[in-house]
Amino acid sequence: MKAAVLLRIEEEPPLEGNYFLDRLMGADVRFCTRPEYDNSRTQIMEEMAQEYRKKGFKPYIIPEGASYPVGALGYFHCMKEIVEQEEKMGITFDTIVVATGSGGTHTGLTLANMLLGYGKRVVGMAVCDDNAYFQNVAMQMTPGCLEYLVEQGEITRKQAEEFAAKVKQSDFEYIDGYVGIGYAKSRPEELEHIKRLAGLEGVVFDPVYTGKASYGLDCELGKGGAFEKSQNILFIHTGGIFGLFPVSRSFPLK
Repeated sequence: MKAAVLLRIEEEPPLEGNYFLDRLMGADVRFCTRPEYDNSRTQIMEEMAQEYRKKGFKPYIIPEGASYPVGALGYFHCMKEIVEQEEKMGITFDTIVVATGSGGTHTGLTLANMLLGYGKRVVGMAVCDDNAYFQNVAMQMTPGCLEYLVEQGEITRKQAEEFAAKVKQSDFEYIDGYVGIGYAKSRPEELEHIKRLAGLEGVVFDPVYTGKASYGLDCELGKGGAFEKSQNILFIHTGGIFGLFPVSRSFPLK
């Protein structure tokens, strides 16, 4: 199988981090500008796919973050696995927190929580955009997710129809106060937070997603904010360590 990647960037980046891994594994990497990405990324990916069809390949387009119904279902099953591990370990989480950059992870977790009646609070810490944007994304993904769940036998057609009739935007909870100065842009306090946790626990967060999200969680816990009533919180580390290397010189290291 071959990978073709579309990256939003003004010029070719240094050969490091995820871009280095893309090239190392032989991916066909294409670039587009921010306006092209905002206005025509779907068209550009379809043109790339058509190019590969003409060469005899059978391309499958995966949107950013795999945030579409199929991708979201990965985290539907993740929620089921969390509950299985809770039972095995004798632990119960009342709140689950995850970084949210394109919406698929949080949508899958929330749908499982609601459809399977787990009764947890699932919070997406936005690293870009805002609450209304991600609620809209979740609502757009939900019908496709429900259709796949019916096909997989996870829920019945009747359950899907009843859920679709009652689900609303406010069922998807996000906190958007920690976007900071913008997507993939770090403030000194965010980098200091990542450094502190790396030294304290040996857990490494990235500056784009998990670093911002865990910083937001830490701030809310420190001031008795949005998680004041939570008793046992699970923070899902979704990876991203290679995002650290391009900003390594910005860290307050001694």
